[in-house]
Amino acid sequence: MAAFVTLEDYGAALGAEVSVDLVGPVTFALDAACEAIRNHCSQLFDLIEGDVVELDGTGTRSLILPELPVVAVNTVEVTTWSGTTTVTDYSISNFGGILRRTPSTWDSCTSIWPRGYGNITVDYDHGYSAATMPADLKQVAIQAAKNFFENTQRTAGVISEVIGPFQYQLADATTKIELEDFKGALEPYMQRRVPVA
Repeated sequence: MAAFVTLEDYGAALGAEVSVDLVGPVTFALDAACEAIRNHCSQLFDLIEGDVVELDGTGTRSLILPELPVVAVNTVEVTTWSGTTTVTDYSISNFGGILRRTPSTWDSCTSIWPRGYGNITVDYDHGYSAATMPADLKQVAIQAAKNFFENTQRTAGVISEVIGPFQYQLADATTKIELEDFKGALEPYMQRRVPVA
């Protein structure tokens, strides 16, 4: 997938337009940073409409949709031994991605997601458009890309050099995106894989 930040975002954040000779390397750094963030958070972030997922019924009232935020739930189908039924008695927590079965009657047994493997099919829209992408998420991608770009521009392998009375030492340039410093900022965007009642 393409980066969810642009060269213009990168230039604006750093206060200077990206020069023509650096467009390729900076684009690569932005793509790499966004992909590292996607992998770290187990989220795509880009707006995807009509995504269809099959979930395992848990015998509880709640299921967790894998991609956040949920923009809209289009259809929900439940397959049991008696066939497939489209259900409408549910509610959704958009940012949390929790699909809750709401009581259709006072009998709570009909208000659960029946147990099964891949027996709940959900068609839903999720993610952020370019206009709604969170600023803090974009800033993490820009900073991670900047760090990566600067590290790859250094001369790898130079341990120390003496020039007259001056001596300096460089660490080896890293060739991977480091997200250690950004874990706190990325925490709200992590995919949740916890059981819910």
